[in-house]
Amino acid sequence: MLVQVENLTQKPVYLRLNSGKTLHLAPGKKSSQVSEFELQNNDKVKKLEDLRVVKLHTVNQKKIPADKAKNTDAKPETAVAKVKKSTDISPAINS
Repeated sequence: MLVQVENLTQKPVYLRLNSGKTLHLAPGKKSSQVSEFELQNNDKVKKLEDLRVVKLHTVNQKKIPADKAKNTDAKPETAVAKVKKSTDISPAINS
């Protein structure tokens, strides 16, 4: 599941994730999407949540049915062929 972290203060917040990366949050802004595993069992996240410095938001992921998913087996030659056909120029006047 993906999570966004929101900074509820008027000061920047720096949050160390479980992977060792640091999340930089501008005042009043939300982070990009982060895996929930980056925040699990993280004492600093718990402390900042308790102090109402940050708020965690779960991101709703829309699941696409298999029949409507894009076909990744498409051959790149078909796209090139379409472009070539649309750019063919035939002579306008035959002399």
